[in-house]
Amino acid sequence: MTTKQIARRINRRFKRAEDWWWKQTGWKRFGHLRRGVSCADLESPLFSLDVTTSKKLPAKLKKEMIDAEFHARGTGRTAIVAMHEEGADMMDGIVSMKVRSFFDLLVGEKKE
Repeated sequence: MTTKQIARRINRRFKRAEDWWWKQTGWKRFGHLRRGVSCADLESPLFSLDVTTSKKLPAKLKKEMIDAEFHARGTGRTAIVAMHEEGADMMDGIVSMKVRSFFDLLVGEKKE
């Protein structure tokens, strides 16, 4: 398989993920229109979304999400995980949640 064929296959995989998010949210899609230009894949009035895929989620993130879901179970709360890089500014950390929880919080946004 040539480098060009591999690149096309990877591109299709990313576009499938973008397509899925677009169908679920109905947000404005830019990533497929502005090829080669740095822009968000999807946008809403509140969010700017970049979609990416990975063969495997980081083990640390998965473990912490399991813990967060355990602690939120039966409380009606949404499980989220905040991760910070040691020695870095805490405000530069990352907050994560499950996709289904994210959609549950999208009150007023189009979901199908």
